[in-house]
Amino acid sequence: MNQATSSPTLYLAFELGQKQWRLGFTVGLGQPPRERTIPAGNLTALQREIALSRKRFGRTQQSYLAIGEIGGQRGLLL
Repeated sequence: MNQATSSPTLYLAFELGQKQWRLGFTVGLGQPPRERTIPAGNLTALQREIALSRKRFGRTQQSYLAIGEIGGQRGLLL
């Protein structure tokens, strides 16, 4: 059994800019997203927002985290 089917998924979308990152969290279709903006490159804030989103949506630390990103013209990757 793979992790995606054995534990509920939390979805995270990024919009990565040079000054700030916009984050959108959801658990699926029909659910309003939890949207947050953090300073670019602040991985501590990113980890905090992931933890808060897991709590908000009732997901555990073992829940699968699916991540997608939009990086603009050049594209930025973590």
